Amino acid sequence: MNQLTDMSKCTPASALSTGRKKGHWCLLPYDAEGVSGTMLGAGELTDAPDVTLPLGVSGWHGIHIGFWAPAIHEARPTIIKLKLTGDDIFHRIWHQPDNVSWLQTELHETFWTYADLTDRGLVIGQQKKGFAAALHIAYVKLEPLSPERVAALEQDRGRTDTRRVVALNDGCSFIHRDGCTTEEELLEQVELYRHSDVGTVSWAVNYGETTNFPSNVGTMVGTGYDDFETIGNRSMVESLRTLVEQGIVPFESAMRHVHSMGIKFHAQFRLGMLAGEIFTTEAQGAFSRNHPEFRIVDRDGTALPKLSYAFPEVRNLMLSLIAEVLERDVDGIDLCYIRGPMYVGYEATVIEEFKQAHGVDPREIDEKDERWIRHKAGYVTQFARDVRTLVDDAGARRGRKLEVAAQPYWTEALNLHHGLDVRTWLNEGLVDTLQMGPRDEAMLALIKAHNCELVANVGARIPENYIKFGLDGYDAGAVGIGIWDMNVPQYNPEHWEILRNLGHRDKVEAYAQSLPKMKSIKLKSVGEMDFCHTTNKDTPEDWPPEMITQITCG
Repeated sequence: MNQLTDMSKCTPASALSTGRKKGHWCLLPYDAEGVSGTMLGAGELTDAPDVTLPLGVSGWHGIHIGFWAPAIHEARPTIIKLKLTGDDIFHRIWHQPDNVSWLQTELHETFWTYADLTDRGLVIGQQKKGFAAALHIAYVKLEPLSPERVAALEQDRGRTDTRRVVALNDGCSFIHRDGCTTEEELLEQVELYRHSDVGTVSWAVNYGETTNFPSNVGTMVGTGYDDFETIGNRSMVESLRTLVEQGIVPFESAMRHVHSMGIKFHAQFRLGMLAGEIFTTEAQGAFSRNHPEFRIVDRDGTALPKLSYAFPEVRNLMLSLIAEVLERDVDGIDLCYIRGPMYVGYEATVIEEFKQAHGVDPREIDEKDERWIRHKAGYVTQFARDVRTLVDDAGARRGRKLEVAAQPYWTEALNLHHGLDVRTWLNEGLVDTLQMGPRDEAMLALIKAHNCELVANVGARIPENYIKFGLDGYDAGAVGIGIWDMNVPQYNPEHWEILRNLGHRDKVEAYAQSLPKMKSIKLKSVGEMDFCHTTNKDTPEDWPPEMITQITCG
């Protein structure tokens, strides 16, 4: 094991400083249990340039990173950007301390990747756009791999049967957070899938009629705005505009990149269509602004700020948006019905058609009457039929089948309540895959009876859920495990260790016995800061509480 603890060897030397200095990395001597050296640090606003640490080894190694995420005064996130020389795209390590520690601070050690390090160095970068982040790297540990381990690693990387993870991406929050303005920064979202169990990326391209790409049908996020309610919204809109001005369409760049890695790409459509705005820069498009007559109407007659799928014009708007995206090289589409109900209300045409079918005004019966629920669901089912035809026609033109996936809820009753008649979708073959939590035996039996594929979706993104829904999904015959907005947890080392291996059932079963945890090493000192000694010991009434001396002046 080779441990590099002297970060002052990074190049160029002109980017380093022994004190805090704008545009420079700060070199900080440190001492911890079992390791000491000089760490490399940058504050949130330092704006430090990329530097390279010579590794001085050859052959295959596992790379482990030791870092400090101070949680003394504030529990602020650490983001470390890493790549090897010769690579274009950074990988990220993200860590959010749980809370402020008054008694100790520590180094964390996490595995990063396996690679052949012959003639290669480690490039270290800072997150400087969007929400900038501090980072402090203490050491790099290099673990040499035997020829047998390398052979096993390469064999595993060549497998396709374990590529069972569907990585969902909302298409906007990472721009909001990271402020990416280059294609390389954009592709940081998907590059880490290269040697993982991710087999499909489902990338949201719209939010109702609002899109995150220049559209001839919808309205791109931020169109017509020059005032923003939050820093994040400004970052998202201005970054998106910058990308588009360079001819970069985010979902198309991501699609090309994942295709180059042998990963499928689905365009995800979020189907609820907002029709009003207060502050948001992404809610309302031109169609909804110009057509208030297509709004959902509540039982009491109030027009709501949302468009109704009871109107063919509204359904056709979404169909036209889907058709526009199907002109690209997508492998299928993902209909995200859970973003979001309601889809139909008490519009005049809905009331009249219900009267004709059932001889009664729906406002005079219980709103949970099954006749009324199924009547409203019929409009959404018609949309699903039209989508199937649209996708099949596009597939015929391209000479291959394009997939239709859908995200409903996990029970038939819950789906019907929200206007989603999944039983009819299955009876008519309107979907190839259902992505949902494998919670309801009746729903699972319905899916199996119609030879539809199941992807077990994980909503709440915590390690315990990855494991539970993964194993439950495999038991239910799921072909994959879907992770909602995986672009959020995938940079957390303790999450990514599970997520990247989620297609290996044996590994998931092992994680069920013992969750992966980063190694922690107690720090003794950083620079002149002492973390070994405390004050306020045994004070009357335990106040002020005992704490390391570094934070006693506040």
